[in-house]
Amino acid sequence: MKTCFVTNCYFVNIRTSPNSNSTGTIITSLPFGHECTSIDETDRWWKVKTEVDDVPIEGFINSNF
Repeated sequence: MKTCFVTNCYFVNIRTSPNSNSTGTIITSLPFGHECTSIDETDRWWKVKTEVDDVPIEGFINSNF
């Protein structure tokens, strides 16, 4: 696991599954600079965990962001 930050956009969507079609429902959007912990990484998607308003969240973000 490693610490990562949202750096390449103003917001990035964190999703329930590693795809951007209808099966990858958006949980929330993370703002620029938001800190996450990477749990697993593939070429295109990272599984991450983080907190938003003191609520733990786990999901997938596109690795480009």
